[in-house]
Amino acid sequence: MADHLLDSRVRPIKTAVTGAVAAYRDVGASLPAVKDLQLVGLVDPAMSTAKSWARQVGRPVVRASLVDLLADVDAGAVMIWSDQGARTDELLLALDQGLHALVKGPLPLDLPHLREVVSLARHRNVVLMPACLRAADPALLAAAHACRSGITGRATHVRAEWTVPLDDEEPGGSDWRDLLAEFALCSIRLCSAALGPAVSLNADMDDIQPTGSAPRIANIVVQHDRGYAVLHLSHQRRGAPVEQYLVHGDAGVLQCVAAEGRGAGLPHGRIALARAGSSAPAVSVGGDLGRQSAAAALLNAYAGAMRGEPSPLPDMEALLAAYEFVEAAAVSSSERVRMPAPHSAPLTATPDALP
Repeated sequence: MADHLLDSRVRPIKTAVTGAVAAYRDVGASLPAVKDLQLVGLVDPAMSTAKSWARQVGRPVVRASLVDLLADVDAGAVMIWSDQGARTDELLLALDQGLHALVKGPLPLDLPHLREVVSLARHRNVVLMPACLRAADPALLAAAHACRSGITGRATHVRAEWTVPLDDEEPGGSDWRDLLAEFALCSIRLCSAALGPAVSLNADMDDIQPTGSAPRIANIVVQHDRGYAVLHLSHQRRGAPVEQYLVHGDAGVLQCVAAEGRGAGLPHGRIALARAGSSAPAVSVGGDLGRQSAAAALLNAYAGAMRGEPSPLPDMEALLAAYEFVEAAAVSSSERVRMPAPHSAPLTATPDALP
């Protein structure tokens, strides 16, 4: 059991994975390289497929349920990738057992229940992280680092733009809310690196719980301490995927095009700086962004957080703040009023160190 932060400098962290088949697709290739995580168990109803992965990684125990697995193995952490219907129960079981948890979203929880889960993790003194590959994108992390270094000079405003193709089979309500929260989670953190904490917001967006599957658009203007950000999210059937950020400063414009995660269209991200008043082409910055995949960044951040290290990636409290940000934006949009940005600290806190 893991009722305290673990020191993997002494030993690797014994880790179980639920939804093993899905986890293998997302992060399986990166897991063996993260030496601080020792895979001791896999959970999946598709036992034969899970056993195939087990044979490749030292034959961890394979079971059909997390309850059965925890009866047979001693784990300190779990990675929860199971179907959405089982995800919440597995998370609550993990917290009850005092296990650290990395959880693939979305969680089928409303805000009050999400607050309870975050409070329980805090009470248990365990690490609880959302498995948001977009937030772990090396280009996005490098862009935030560049903003804090002052590369654009005094930043004045940021534009964040996502265009995410709409799957005709997607259900309407929760997916739009979850996508908005993911967008806020990634964008507000980067905008805050350039402009300081978010202060207030004004939104014009489609209902966060629409009926049916239909194109949706959100425009949110966020006032920060040192400038403003324009967030534009489009979830529609037409158009190529877009995930980019433009940071405008008196020394130039920093463009970040991210790659990993749903809607990505590039093999890896890129960052370029266009100098103010110059007709010369934008200059690439940020180094080799292909060195470390988003999956590896996510797993290393999870392991580091369990060691008590500051994480460059959001924890579940930051995700909760993102959902509360979406709720505030919904009120702003429906009531046509400016709203204070709720709980900006956990949403915008990012250390300088990259993973």
